[in-house]
Amino acid sequence: MINLTDKEKATLMLGVYFKTQAAIEKYLGPERLKEWTVYVAKQFSDNIKEKSSFQEEIEAKVIRELAEVLTVYGSDYTFTEDDKKITLDVNRCGIFNYRENAQKKE
Repeated sequence: MINLTDKEKATLMLGVYFKTQAAIEKYLGPERLKEWTVYVAKQFSDNIKEKSSFQEEIEAKVIRELAEVLTVYGSDYTFTEDDKKITLDVNRCGIFNYRENAQKKE
């Protein structure tokens, strides 16, 4: 078995994820991409709803999990949370960085 650092594991997983996503996008075509995005978002949302019972808890979990995903992508964002409010401000999603780098390599 190959021993990988956490950074190497994350890079490998992102590469697999993005290549899979690119294949899905190519297969579906631009006209069906919105349909795919809605489907994936619904699966994500349904999964959180199954684990939560209160609307406020669901909303907070969605924002926290989105922040975790943004971290994996190396995104530029600010996350704050206090007793009354959770805020997630995204300056630049790391997916754009990955796609720009992939396009440069093509």
